[in-house]
Amino acid sequence: MLAALSLLASACLHRPIENPNVIVVGVTSGPNNLDPRIGTDDVSQKIGQLVFNNLMTLDEHLRVVPDLAERLDHPDPTTWVVALRHGVRFHDGHELTAADVVFTFRSLLDPALLSPRKGAYRMVQTIDARDRYTVVFTLKEPFGSFPVNLVFPIVPDGAGPSFHERPIGTGPYRFVRYAVDDRVELEPFADYFGGRPANDGLVLRVVPDDIMRGLELRKGTMDVVVNDLAPDILYQLGQDPRLQLVQSPGTDFQYIGVNLRDPILNDVRVRQAIAYAIDRNAIITYLRRGLAIPATGLLPPVSWAFDPDVTTFQYDPATVVRHPAEPACGRDRARCSDVRVRDVLRRRPEGQLSALHAAVGRGRRRGPRHPSARVSLRAGSTARIQSRLLPGPVRGSRARQGGRIGGR
Repeated sequence: MLAALSLLASACLHRPIENPNVIVVGVTSGPNNLDPRIGTDDVSQKIGQLVFNNLMTLDEHLRVVPDLAERLDHPDPTTWVVALRHGVRFHDGHELTAADVVFTFRSLLDPALLSPRKGAYRMVQTIDARDRYTVVFTLKEPFGSFPVNLVFPIVPDGAGPSFHERPIGTGPYRFVRYAVDDRVELEPFADYFGGRPANDGLVLRVVPDDIMRGLELRKGTMDVVVNDLAPDILYQLGQDPRLQLVQSPGTDFQYIGVNLRDPILNDVRVRQAIAYAIDRNAIITYLRRGLAIPATGLLPPVSWAFDPDVTTFQYDPATVVRHPAEPACGRDRARCSDVRVRDVLRRRPEGQLSALHAAVGRGRRRGPRHPSARVSLRAGSTARIQSRLLPGPVRGSRARQGGRIGGR
C-alpha cells in the first residue's frame, strides 16, 4: 500500500518558506539526476512525475492509456502510430510536437546517452515524424506489449548533457531550483494543459532520517510525506489528531530471488520448502503494521491482468516436501531425500526494518552430505540484485516502503 501523512493544522514553525499555500513535502534524499531519461531513483522519479508528462501513461488498473498522446494506433504487427495532443506547451513556452517525441526516443537508441532504460528499446528499428503531430514507431519484429514502453517522459528536442541542471517539461510544475541535499523548489505551470495546480508550489525538502521526518511532520514544518516513513513511526503518528493518514493500493512488492544455477536451489523441493517457511502474515502484521497484503506474483490485485487463482504457499513449517518419484521415507532417515521446512522467522528490533526486513527461511535437505540453504534479505536496486544473484547460492531484496509481501 501507499501511505501518506499530511498535517491538517500546522503552527508554521520554521517552515522553509513563508507562503502557507506552498506545500512542503519530505523526501529521503536529493535526486540523483533530474533528466528523466537517466534518473531512476525514487526521488528523481517523484520530481519527474511533477515536471514531465509521459507519452502514454497507466490508469488505475495499469492499462496503457494516452497522456501526451491523443491516440495510439497499431496498423500492422510491427508498426505503432502515435497521434499527439495539440496545444501542449513546454515550460519555456514552445509547443510540443513530433520532433520532441522523436528526439526523446531516438536519444535512448544513441550509444552516447548512458541510460539504464535503453534496453527496453532494443526492438525498435526506426522512430520517425510523419507530420507535426504524428510519430511512427517501427519495430524489428512484432512485440505486443510495446505500448508500455511508451510510458516515458518526453523531453524537448535538443536536450543535452546539462539538461539535468534545469529540466524543462510539460508537467503541472515548473522547476525553479535545487539546493543540493537540502531542497528542490517547484512552481505551478500556468499553461499546463490539464489546468494550473491549485497551490502556489512545492518544496521537496531532504530529510534522510525516518524519525526526523516524523518529527518535522508533528511540529508542522513539513506538510506531507509520501510512502517514506517506517511502519512503526507511521503507526505512532497516526494517533495524532492533527495528522491525516491517507492509504491507497500500491504496486511495490517484496520477494526472494534464488540462483537456479546452484544445484541445491535448482531442486524445486528446496524452493517450495523456503516458500512454506515464510510467515508472510507475521511480516505484514508485526513488521508492516498491516500496511501490506500477501502477494501471489509480480502483478498487484489492481492490475487488469491479475489472476487470483495462482497457486500460493501458506506458512507451514511442519511440511515435508517430497520428490514425486520417491516413496515416503518412514523411519529410515539416512536414505531419505525429503526437504523439511524449518522456520527461523524472528522479530527484529524497531529501526532495523530498512536494513534487514526479516530472516525468513531455511530449507534443509535431509540425508548425507546435503548442506542447508540459507536465505537473507538485502536492500538494493534491480541491477544490484541481479549482480548479486550470480556469485552466491541465494540473495534477496527489499523493495520500497509499502506494497505486497511474497515468497517464491
